[in-house]
Amino acid sequence: ILGEYPLSFTDSPDNPINLGRGRILPTRSWDALWFGVAQWFGINEPTDLDQVLPNSQNFGCDLFTDSDIFVSGQSTISGC
Repeated sequence: ILGEYPLSFTDSPDNPINLGRGRILPTRSWDALWFGVAQWFGINEPTDLDQVLPNSQNFGCDLFTDSDIFVSGQSTISGC
């Protein structure tokens, strides 16, 4: 599991990520995963990553790199 595993699956006001009826809010954005996939495909320049994932700038260090997802990954996020 990438992100944080829910502490509880109970449907209660104390559990903000459980929306009820089996719906759980993710703790990481969709861009967080695709950032690492894009790096693995060879897109490593910041300007190129911004073109492929224009919202990635909104998530700072909460992005996965290819080294977080793949054993063969080598990239990091500068400043994180």
